This record gives sequence, C-alpha cells and structure tokens, in this order.
Amino acid sequence: MTAPAAPQLPQSFQIRPISDLRTRLPEIESAVAEGASVVMNRNGKPVLLIQDYASAMRDRELERHAQKLREAEIWDRACGSARASLDDVLAVLSSDRDEFSRSGLGGAHA
Repeated sequence: MTAPAAPQLPQSFQIRPISDLRTRLPEIESAVAEGASVVMNRNGKPVLLIQDYASAMRDRELERHAQKLREAEIWDRACGSARASLDDVLAVLSSDRDEFSRSGLGGAHA
C-alpha cells in the first residue's frame, strides 16, 4: 500500500526544513517579504506555514465570508426563503470590509 500523494502547493510556496529557522531566518524573512509563503518541514512532514501578516488576515477574512455564504445557503435550503439580490449581498460584504478596515487588522490590503 502506497502513501497518498502530498497536495500540490502553489508556486509562491517554498518548502524548507525546520532547521532553517535557526540557520537561515533572514532568507526566510526576505522570501516572505517578497510574497512567498514558506512551509517548514520536520522529518518530511509540514509543521509550520509562515506568511506575512496582511496575507494571513486577508485569508481569514475570505474564509469568514465563505463561511457566511455556506451558512446562508444552508438557511435558504432549510427555510425556502426568498433569495437576496446581488446589491444586498454586496452591501453586506462592503460593510464587513469597512468594519475590518476600521479594526486596524486589514492593513493596506483590506
């Protein structure tokens, strides 16, 4: 029986051994500053993902919106309620984005 193949990572990811944190931290910091995400491996298995803070916050915001959409779809199926218009959805997303920006977590990318 063979082990399942590891998922394909985007090109913007770098894979490094965890020992590089001690010996090559400046290189890792530079790669992250240039937009790469760095996957740190221990014994060939990923244990850490290093990415810049703004990207991490954008990812969290996108995941939160995706979760809201999933919940809305479940609610819609369960209740059979009327569907929201595109303008209504965009208004909610815009207010959420504004709230995120005001929180100070959004940085320049929010």
